Amino acid sequence: GKAAAADMVNGKNLYKMHCSGCHGDRGISLMAQAPNLARSGSLAQADPILIDKILAGKNAMPPFFGILNDRQIRDIIVYARSLM
Repeated sequence: GKAAAADMVNGKNLYKMHCSGCHGDRGISLMAQAPNLARSGSLAQADPILIDKILAGKNAMPPFFGILNDRQIRDIIVYARSLM
């Protein structure tokens, strides 16, 4: 139902707070190590895989375990996919 739907507004706010510094406001990377999120295949992976990657961190991206929960990350993913 509605409760399971991702929250785009929350996703946008969290993206701006935690992600845009490296991945850019519109998903166009500002850092060589940060992949473009807009118009790339990186967000085509299943949500659980992306959630695990974000929780674990990679290269310059810090682990978000203990900072963001699965729900918040899902909201970010849905928002980031809208940048395509």
